[in-house]
Amino acid sequence: MPDVLIFKSNIRLPHEAWALCQALESVPGVERCTLDLEDCDRVLRVAGDDLESSTLVKIVGDWGLNIEELD
Repeated sequence: MPDVLIFKSNIRLPHEAWALCQALESVPGVERCTLDLEDCDRVLRVAGDDLESSTLVKIVGDWGLNIEELD
């Protein structure tokens, strides 16, 4: 069963969400990425094996976007 990391994000636009998930799904270990733009926290969920939240935060930050892991 894959791990699921959950983040609060500042992603607002559907095309940003789509492009970011496409990029994250190309990261080794990432199986799936979803983003809920309807949620007030714009929740990003990333599922996969051996995921490091710090790696995902850096990748998203390189896009000029911010995510913060939720407990």
